[in-house]
Amino acid sequence: MLHLFEANKQVSLLRLLARCTALNGLVLLSGYSGPSEQNTAQQMMDIGLQRLRDRDLSEVQIETIRSSRNKDVLSIDSYRVSSVISSEELTPALQLYQRLISRLWVSTRQGAEFK
Repeated sequence: MLHLFEANKQVSLLRLLARCTALNGLVLLSGYSGPSEQNTAQQMMDIGLQRLRDRDLSEVQIETIRSSRNKDVLSIDSYRVSSVISSEELTPALQLYQRLISRLWVSTRQGAEFK
């Protein structure tokens, strides 16, 4: 749910998640993460809006969804995720998956070898 918070709150929540991760523990993060390049972001938005039209949503419903971008739903920056997680002594966040605007990251807290 990180994408529902502003950047500074995302950082606080990422730090809290990292601090709660035990040795050999795993953090799995998923969320909305739009591209930083404006051209790419606009193309993806156009595709998403067309898919909503194809599903017979009204223009009012579509505009409500479109206008929520970076107001109610905020992008999670990959660099922010990795740098905050790393600063809390976890492995840099590894992006496992991306599908349009959804991404999935994993990170671990290295600990003693299992015996």
